[in-house]
Amino acid sequence: MRFCACVVTYYPDEQLLRENVACYQPFAERVYVWQNTPIAERGRYQWNDLGDNVVWIGEDTNVGISHALNAVLRRCQEEGFDYLLTMDQDSRFEDFSHFLGSVERQLPSREVISFGPETPGVSAPKGEWREMDYIITSGAMVDVKKALSIGGYREEFLVDGIDLDFCFKAKKAGFKVMMLGGVLLNQQFGETIQVGEKRIVSYSPQRLYNIVLSQWMMWAEYPQYFKKGHFLKIFYLGEPHHIVCFQKNKLSKLLAIAKATCKGIAYRFRFTN
Repeated sequence: MRFCACVVTYYPDEQLLRENVACYQPFAERVYVWQNTPIAERGRYQWNDLGDNVVWIGEDTNVGISHALNAVLRRCQEEGFDYLLTMDQDSRFEDFSHFLGSVERQLPSREVISFGPETPGVSAPKGEWREMDYIITSGAMVDVKKALSIGGYREEFLVDGIDLDFCFKAKKAGFKVMMLGGVLLNQQFGETIQVGEKRIVSYSPQRLYNIVLSQWMMWAEYPQYFKKGHFLKIFYLGEPHHIVCFQKNKLSKLLAIAKATCKGIAYRFRFTN
């Protein structure tokens, strides 16, 4: 199996990015580091000692994650790679070697479009592959030909909703997405708040708006896969409670959820009528 990796960066933390790349760089034929940091500042966030197979690429502006991954998928096709490992800059594999070996033992697979590790809060029995409704984009080993056959990643979504749309679209096309139990992908989020034993992610109002709207769009487009009960519980009970009790910018965040809800309901109504 020939595979390369792509990590999409935006003002990356140097130590975290080095740890990220070090997990899989020795195993990948090539590692693309896609830079979405503004072009005038990229020199400060480019370290050329990550490995001889590391290639720094990007375009003139911040194109988001989906466009970057689609561009690399096309490169993979041109260069004969079978799989692409897609990574966020804030993720780190616990044991990539074990993950890679388990993926290779599953090949060839006519049905599976994407293999992924466990993420915090989402697990499978240790050492077993489990079919999932979706897996996150970071840490996924994606079949290049299958991904391109369904149109790749949705470029309308710059950051949020990408994983849901890709996996639901793949399932609708007859493919499977699988998770390997016992291999963890650690993620370091942005601003977090410690509440007892829990760590709560504090999103900006714009990020909250994008997340909630993308979820409504997935509900409209893929009702057979979308877990509406989970979505409603998280973003209309849990998130408002966390905002009111523990976060700053309470009003702007609650308004962001309200605005996204109005637009999302309108989208769903138009889409289903």
